[in-house]
Amino acid sequence: MTARLNGPELPSYVLTVITRDLQDRRARWNAERVHGRPRPKISAWRPMSSGDRAMGLLVSVDRFGNVSQTVPCDSPQGILAVTDGYLIARHHVIELWSRDLTYKHDFTSHPWFNDVHSLRAWKDGIVVASSGTDSIIEVTSDGEPRWLWWGAEHGFDTDTFGSGRTLSKSGDHREIVYDTWLQATHVNSALALGPATVLATLFHQGCLVCIDRGTGHTWPLLEGLARPHAVRWQSGMLTLADTVNGTGLVCRIAGAQGVAADCRVEVDRHIAVRTRWLQDWHALADGVFVAVDGERPAVVFLTADGTVIRRDEFDPEWYLYEVALD
Repeated sequence: MTARLNGPELPSYVLTVITRDLQDRRARWNAERVHGRPRPKISAWRPMSSGDRAMGLLVSVDRFGNVSQTVPCDSPQGILAVTDGYLIARHHVIELWSRDLTYKHDFTSHPWFNDVHSLRAWKDGIVVASSGTDSIIEVTSDGEPRWLWWGAEHGFDTDTFGSGRTLSKSGDHREIVYDTWLQATHVNSALALGPATVLATLFHQGCLVCIDRGTGHTWPLLEGLARPHAVRWQSGMLTLADTVNGTGLVCRIAGAQGVAADCRVEVDRHIAVRTRWLQDWHALADGVFVAVDGERPAVVFLTADGTVIRRDEFDPEWYLYEVALD
């Protein structure tokens, strides 16, 4: 990434890079689109060795878009800024790292944790999206579980190959790899919207859903999305990424049964071919949005009309996930 000596000053941020083998992964995904996707096998989870070229990273970027630090981290996905550092979601554990990107200790891990994705703060706790088990777990500030939504109990019990999915709720799933396509929902982001309601993006169903905390009953709020991610409630706005369409949505609640998309921001609309993988999407208080382009690895600051303020481009092998903004 080229250093910027002059340019707009914007928030600094920390970026999670899941792996550093994006081109190999893209070639495999493209082949699957052409030849069909074989049914993957369930396998045992193995940590990456320090010398593995696919080892992930935590990346600190300054206010001018310059990388100031990179630290190896095994497959980080969700990231949440907290008072004493950052919580980092890895396959089956949430870790606490300091502001200078030094590992401090494990924050929490539970038997339902598998392919853990987003982390969203809620009062004195955190709402955790566990994609591998099609579940959402809320934990306290001490890491103790206090609420669990188990997708298979609420109608999500069939994988993408049409086979029934049966997981033991009492089993320990942490040391197993359940491929994305063996999951029923691949729920990848979830947040509490008040004490009675949780919202979540279901990747396979292409929708934003509402979950009643008391009953677990689930219904769609916004449908017709392409692999959605990154539901957030910030600066008085409900936002999420319509991933494959390369569009960031800004929504409002439209009664108990739905949301309305008031604004659809096309990321890279001024480029001939827009991104087909909008991984993360934030709204800032001053009308600026932040997008993570997962296809052409970049973090993009832009306005609601799609005007790019700054585009921070990264190594084409980096498989980006989320940013935590300072």
